[in-house]
Amino acid sequence: MAKKSTFDTIWRQKLAPVIVDIPKEQYREWIPCVDVIPLGVEDNHVFAVDDKFRIAYGKAYQDIQLAVKALPPVGIGVPLRQLIQQLPDLISGVQDALRVFFGRRIAKVVPVAILPMNACIKLRNIMLERLLLFEDLFPIGASLSTVEGYLESERGALRHEFVRGKKADTLLDVLRLSKNKKTVIFVRNIPVCEELSKLLVEKGFKAVYAHGDVNDARYERLYSFKKGPATVLVVTRQLFGRGFDLPEADQAIFYSPKDSEKTMWQELLRIRSTVRSVKKCFILFYVWTAEADKMTRLLQRMMRTNASFRDNSVRWTYFEAQEPDAKTEAPVQKEAEPATEQESDQRDSVTKAFVKRLLEIIRQSHNLHPDDVIQHLNMAARESGFVGVWPRHLVDIVIRELAVTVAMKAKGKMGKLKRFLACVFHPDRYPGAIGLEKQFWHELFVAIEI
Repeated sequence: MAKKSTFDTIWRQKLAPVIVDIPKEQYREWIPCVDVIPLGVEDNHVFAVDDKFRIAYGKAYQDIQLAVKALPPVGIGVPLRQLIQQLPDLISGVQDALRVFFGRRIAKVVPVAILPMNACIKLRNIMLERLLLFEDLFPIGASLSTVEGYLESERGALRHEFVRGKKADTLLDVLRLSKNKKTVIFVRNIPVCEELSKLLVEKGFKAVYAHGDVNDARYERLYSFKKGPATVLVVTRQLFGRGFDLPEADQAIFYSPKDSEKTMWQELLRIRSTVRSVKKCFILFYVWTAEADKMTRLLQRMMRTNASFRDNSVRWTYFEAQEPDAKTEAPVQKEAEPATEQESDQRDSVTKAFVKRLLEIIRQSHNLHPDDVIQHLNMAARESGFVGVWPRHLVDIVIRELAVTVAMKAKGKMGKLKRFLACVFHPDRYPGAIGLEKQFWHELFVAIEI
């Protein structure tokens, strides 16, 4: 280690600190690195409930927008991202006004009294209920017909229960294919943690669980996973603070994604995956729902921090990108530059070519596994040029969603499947999309309708 220079501080004379430069060759093999594998899961019931959430969510947001736009300067609304960031403080009374930012300046201040508070509460309830829905937690005794009712109820008045869904089945499939690899499963909620562990034991896996309410037996169970017979550990994501690691794990499974790439990166590295020994981390998400949108946003942010796509995974070696502080100054997303007529025509023709290949794959994929469908769709995306004219993170998630849907529904009637795809590709399902993303869903919808 060579001496570079002393730190220019008041402690220089007393401590004589030095800056050292360690050659990268000495630590290259220990650079944190992980293979992220998004796993799309299709569940008709979750899709139906989330579709009702989407409709109620859009209506609540529209009611808030009308109130905001009516206040001078008239016509200026609040971007969804800014509203969501300020919603908890507005409802709790910590914040007395909604602030609408344009770039780094405040464009409008809307007093709480002007806002339709019932719409704000419903919006907050939908966001919270969606987090539970995507971990297979449903209000006890609730059905599709009562969705509106429990969205308007007081928080804390509802009791939820774990209902085994398709995510649990996919998780079991991953574990069966893992051939006794030590696996840690991360979930958000205690009931999910306990019920999943119980399910795994029933299916013959040597599984233990740990969460914040487990005190005396917590370290005994951890020891059983690290040194003992247990091969699967189910834990809540908030159980351990920064610095707790499980290097004994060969892989990890996350029951749901998170929006923040920084938080996701910290949780992925609990199993200490490095360039020398790259480990797999599976992230489950429900296709054609708001959770798929979250997975898309996560992939987009991963790509900004030194991730790269592979056939069925994303190799991620984190390098932090410099971005403005979204909490203090949330800039309005800018519309992308309008496409030239030539670019628009190219995207249109390429999208139609890809959809044509998609329909051919559907006709030939009666007995294919989703992984095989992904390979066929990736090949079709490359050969048609689809992956070259649209953002890769959007294409990747859509291909994963399509693979699961095609594998499950290709045995049915083609017309019915086309109607379903036209429904999920409809731009109205993606109200937050702007610029290229908005055009992406529009082109897919038009191509599948033709």
